Amino acid sequence: MKKTGLQSMGAALLKTLLIFASFILIGVASRLIFKSNLFDEEMLSERAVGIWNTVFMLLIFESTVFAFHRHDESAKRTFLEKYMSGKRFGKLGSVFSSLDFYVELLGIALLSFLLPLSLTYDCVGQAIWQEGYTKARVMLVVLPALLLLSLFAHVSVRRIWVSDMMQKTAKAKKEATAFARTVKGVLTLALVYCLASLVLPWILPTFVTIANLGGSAIVFLYIAIALLAVILGVIASVYVRAMLKRKDFIEKLKKACVAQGAVISDIQRPYLSVLFQRKGVDFTLQSGKESYACKLVAGVFPGSPMIFSDTGEGVRQDTLRFFKVDILHLNTRIDYRMEDAPKEQRKIVIILPVPKNIYASVRGDIPRPADTGEIVGSYTVYNETGFLGALERGILGKK
Repeated sequence: MKKTGLQSMGAALLKTLLIFASFILIGVASRLIFKSNLFDEEMLSERAVGIWNTVFMLLIFESTVFAFHRHDESAKRTFLEKYMSGKRFGKLGSVFSSLDFYVELLGIALLSFLLPLSLTYDCVGQAIWQEGYTKARVMLVVLPALLLLSLFAHVSVRRIWVSDMMQKTAKAKKEATAFARTVKGVLTLALVYCLASLVLPWILPTFVTIANLGGSAIVFLYIAIALLAVILGVIASVYVRAMLKRKDFIEKLKKACVAQGAVISDIQRPYLSVLFQRKGVDFTLQSGKESYACKLVAGVFPGSPMIFSDTGEGVRQDTLRFFKVDILHLNTRIDYRMEDAPKEQRKIVIILPVPKNIYASVRGDIPRPADTGEIVGSYTVYNETGFLGALERGILGKK
């Protein structure tokens, strides 16, 4: 039964009240735990504590909005129907056309003004004005930030919905209800922020002490450089692994071509294309009477599924999870069109490195798991071993 306008507004308002109540409870608990676990409250100024709690407050708000909308099956179904219809209906546009979004923004603004500052955004006042701050001044800072975070959370939720749709299979396992999954998401973020509030106050005073001894600017600069070096090192190791796999594949490919009497052209940017995907054909292969246009595609991160379509464009899905709850999600477009290939050449896409899960979508249908040698429109998708095996057996591009 379809809801009336008033019923929809009422449901949206109730959800907003639940979002705000959860946000306040988690935020207050985190602030209390943080303040009660400092080694020495004099080591951190009131403003420093306020800044830290403000950052926490903003993260908690975005996570709470995300958790409550992540499993809204009705809104998800409505969005995907329009999104898949082929019309110009993007994620951002769908947020601005949603009544729930505007009700939520209005509810957040009203509740922020109605509730006492000490319960909601006192930390913001501490961070900006150590004394004499008023609710009006604090609201001028808080409300724009919350509205932007709410918008970001809604767009992120829609990215996840598209990902859900792409990874849906015919043998989908039975899942918990939307309500149970929402509760799980809220409890998970409560656990994350409360644990962080418990642990971080034991670390921050150490940084403050070191900063007082060695000069805060230099010490924090060294810390920032060290953290950045670690992050870049981890990312670099993933790409180095991908390039080594490419090198090993190219050596095997050349040996296989010699053994089969096949002729291979120069491979265009075989290693640089791991970082930056180039357009067009990467190399051509002549085996007997058949000619093939080949494209190398990198599934750099093993846990990031890849979806291939018959349009020559696909998606790589990167998701950060905590206790099987989605925290952050990013879809990266993959372009493997080979418009410069002659019509008589068969188009081959070679995935290297290969992620754990590969999907194929034809004519805009919901993607399904794909095997090596899967024909997707005018493209045949292989992993490394599948491609070399098909070359040796003389069945490239054939099912």
